Amino acid sequence: MTMSLLLVVVLLFFSSSCSVSSGQYYVSDDCSSVTQSPCHPLSVYAGNMSQYNNTIYYFIGTTNIRYYVVTMTAVKNVTLYGLDQSPSINCKGVSKTSISVNYSDHVTISNISLNFFDCRVNIISSNNITITNISVFGLFFGTLMLSNAFDVNISSSVFYDYELYIYYEPLPV
Repeated sequence: MTMSLLLVVVLLFFSSSCSVSSGQYYVSDDCSSVTQSPCHPLSVYAGNMSQYNNTIYYFIGTTNIRYYVVTMTAVKNVTLYGLDQSPSINCKGVSKTSISVNYSDHVTISNISLNFFDCRVNIISSNNITITNISVFGLFFGTLMLSNAFDVNISSSVFYDYELYIYYEPLPV
């Protein structure tokens, strides 16, 4: 309920604070779907926010996600990207904090830090997964689990005191 309310508030705030023109939000009149004219935002704010057009959830820095679990199931072409200001998920004192990608294709996890105790990253029955520019510092129970995960690309990332599990179980015949 809280997440839905936050999403509605963010979308209402965004749509109410950008100018409307040409039947489209936050772009100038010289933008047309018929011509090749570029679309120009009417304000700096609209220009910055237009990069989030395909965003399902946009979290404000003070957002508290209950149980600190991000789960993506049966999704395609999704990016979980931490913004420049505070891309950290702190797991101290919270058990079973995790990012899980299940039965998904073409998922990117980028520019995020997981810190402290029980932070987990689970990739299950998924393919074409990219993990880049993340730093993960675990004590005690930090794990990266790849179970039936194919075409996983991990680059420019730091894992400190983490356990890596790679499993493959044949599909039932």
